[in-house]
Amino acid sequence: MDGFPEGEIRLLEDKWEELIMKQAQISKKNDLIFAKESSHFIYIDRPDIIITAIDSLNQNTSK
Repeated sequence: MDGFPEGEIRLLEDKWEELIMKQAQISKKNDLIFAKESSHFIYIDRPDIIITAIDSLNQNTSK
């Protein structure tokens, strides 16, 4: 983020994460997963996370 001070970027990211966690608390039927070291293209950057999440869904629906 060119032009923004590092401290402001960190505050923005912290607030964004806080809001995401609050949103996840709306329902008890969810899993919040932070895909560290990925961009918006999680399926390219971290396919392992996608595979694990799909496997988890499959296990939960077969019960």
